[in-house]
Amino acid sequence: MMIALKKRFGIPWCADFRDAWTRNHNYPYGRVRRRLEERLERRTLRRADAVTVAAPVVAKGQATLY
Repeated sequence: MMIALKKRFGIPWCADFRDAWTRNHNYPYGRVRRRLEERLERRTLRRADAVTVAAPVVAKGQATLY
């Protein structure tokens, strides 16, 4: 949805990560879902014009992975 709005209106899109997504130590789902969400996470980060995070540890983790 966000990508469609970005393309349609030509506006930048900022992805805001309040917490780690798939690398969260409390991630409640199994391996298969984690792999699917990791792909979605990579795609989200790749398409964002900017990424904000709530804590330096989240920023470091995202930068290391992607």
